[in-house]
Amino acid sequence: MNGRVRLLYWQELQRRWNARGLRRVGLLLLAIVVVQSLLALGLQALSHNGLLPSTSLVWLMAQFFMILNAPTYAWAAYQDPASLGYAGLYRDSLEADRALGLALSLPNTSWALILPAVAAATFATQRKRLGELLLAGYTPRQILAALGAAAVTPFLVLDAAGWLAGLTTITAKQLSGVVSPAVWGRVGEHLLPSALLLATGVVLLLAAALCRRLGVALAICYATVLVVLPGLYVARVPYELVPEDLFILRGIAWLLWRYPQEVFLVVAVCLLYRPALRSLAHPEEPAPLLPGESSSQDGSGKAVDDGPAPGTAGAG
Repeated sequence: MNGRVRLLYWQELQRRWNARGLRRVGLLLLAIVVVQSLLALGLQALSHNGLLPSTSLVWLMAQFFMILNAPTYAWAAYQDPASLGYAGLYRDSLEADRALGLALSLPNTSWALILPAVAAATFATQRKRLGELLLAGYTPRQILAALGAAAVTPFLVLDAAGWLAGLTTITAKQLSGVVSPAVWGRVGEHLLPSALLLATGVVLLLAAALCRRLGVALAICYATVLVVLPGLYVARVPYELVPEDLFILRGIAWLLWRYPQEVFLVVAVCLLYRPALRSLAHPEEPAPLLPGESSSQDGSGKAVDDGPAPGTAGAG
């Protein structure tokens, strides 16, 4: 970022994430974790009483991983792999998953349940200010970079703190002999989900830049995180259904089966980037009209006198 964009970034960061904003988000995150924990404890109680099969509990936890991960990993932290008979490489993998999962549970929860609201409000609630920034000489690309970076910075800091805590825990376990050096191979597998969260934030910001109403932006952002992305794994089609002689189509089918969310996010960024810039270039233009709908407002939101109806001029 050049000097002007960096200045705009710091101004937006201080304006949005002041003490009041951080306190509000912190209380909201605490309330979400409490609700998560109560829901997870309720599912576990139903499972222990025989009202919910354990396989169903595992399935529910897996499908709603981003929503239930915090209490799930908090509960798993009390399970000792040695007491369960795990040893060797599998035990190393379990220790790495447990340490990083518990450390990253709070950042993942904030990315999944709070970032959509932050992204939706980044552009929809300040269309007038966007026009002022354009008049000040900022380009739509600079506005998108500065305001978008300011919106996700606290989440990146929280994610970095989670990684630091998880890696510190794994290092302590290795030094104490609980795990072998092979555990670091498992740690690398957690890098892709973190990169996936960052790509999700980019897609949410691009989608929010297209929306001129906060309600529409909220609906799109939360539907993307809670419905579309989890649904991509549920709706996967086995690539084995494609004949082997069609190796190109089979390769594409395997890619869609193995990395459905990653492919969706890459395609979404490519499709949304230029339309988002065009939307930011004209921030105060009225939204497109529905078929059969007439305009009664100008670009500034003021009522417009359409004049006398045809055939009534000079009447009376």
